[in-house]
Amino acid sequence: MAIGGCPIYVSDKPGNHNLELLRKLVLPSGSGLRVHLPGRPTRECLFSDQARDGARVAKKTHVHDAAPGTLTGAVRADDVDAIAQVADDGDGDDGWDGEAVAYMQRARELVRLPCDAVLPVTLGALDYEVFHVCPVRAIAMAPGGTVVAFAPVGLLDTVDATAAAVALRVHGCDHFGAYFSRRPARCTLDGADVGFTYDGDTRTCSQRDPRRINLSQGKTVMAPACVSDEHAVAVSAERLWKAFMDASALPKACAGLVDDIAVEGNGGPGTIYTMKLNPAAGVGSTYKTRVAVCDATSHVLKSDVLEAESKVGKLKSHSTETKLEATGDGSCVAKLKVEYELEDGSSLSPEKEKDIVDGYYGMLKMIEDYLVAHPAEYA
Repeated sequence: MAIGGCPIYVSDKPGNHNLELLRKLVLPSGSGLRVHLPGRPTRECLFSDQARDGARVAKKTHVHDAAPGTLTGAVRADDVDAIAQVADDGDGDDGWDGEAVAYMQRARELVRLPCDAVLPVTLGALDYEVFHVCPVRAIAMAPGGTVVAFAPVGLLDTVDATAAAVALRVHGCDHFGAYFSRRPARCTLDGADVGFTYDGDTRTCSQRDPRRINLSQGKTVMAPACVSDEHAVAVSAERLWKAFMDASALPKACAGLVDDIAVEGNGGPGTIYTMKLNPAAGVGSTYKTRVAVCDATSHVLKSDVLEAESKVGKLKSHSTETKLEATGDGSCVAKLKVEYELEDGSSLSPEKEKDIVDGYYGMLKMIEDYLVAHPAEYA
């Protein structure tokens, strides 16, 4: 079935079929995987009429760019308008916390999306990707009180992967994948144990079976550890945001710490900031980030850390979220959330987590002091 929920008609000449593509659209029985709800436009374009919005005033011949640049964007779990309904497993518990996984069908990658997380996307000319978004639910408690989370992704080799898994019943056969927050102890099919593989980097569990679906070649992913804190700032949220987002301001405001900043992009999602640090500060030489979310209205900046030297040790992954909330005409509160992963899936000690937070707030304090000393700037 098409993404819109309608049938797909194949008009190839006999003998000229693309069998590899057709196998991604139908099951071995010849039946198709049908989505539960029809495809719908996203909210931002629901009431948009390109024929009347003034964007097109006349018909004309247009020569397309023969070498177009890349297209950048972002994917969020709540881009799926009815995802909360999908997350409801019928037990009357509406406690889904917004966490999901996104499976990229063409890239064959699984990415965990914490609540409100954004997945940057870059596409080249004639490129495409199909994202399958699956809510993550807690299904058990492991020894020690750790929550075990699970999300059935479906048949990984089909275009409509998620339609293959319904209430943990699988339609079809071959390569099935699922997300587990920790390695499963066993996998059974029709009551019999079957083999499977598990990759701790992406925490996807999957298996190939020519008869029916198994769990086998897959991976389970540990949820990143999270540490958060907030500090009062004696500067308005709007003024602090302007200075915070102005790359040229940081070498002045953070003199002795930041020597220079290189910017690749327009400041929106996908923009890369490379900060050259003063060696005398003792915090490394480079701090490189990629913007995931930049909301100037809500004063929210989320970034993935691509390169950094940390005194707490090497981190497998590292992301930050800074939110500024006004508390008065000349004050605000800065809320910081840091998510990180270690190679072994463990967490840092509270002392080392504090070191991470203090490092970010140290820079913020330098910006605050600079703005207090220069009240006319960014006013």
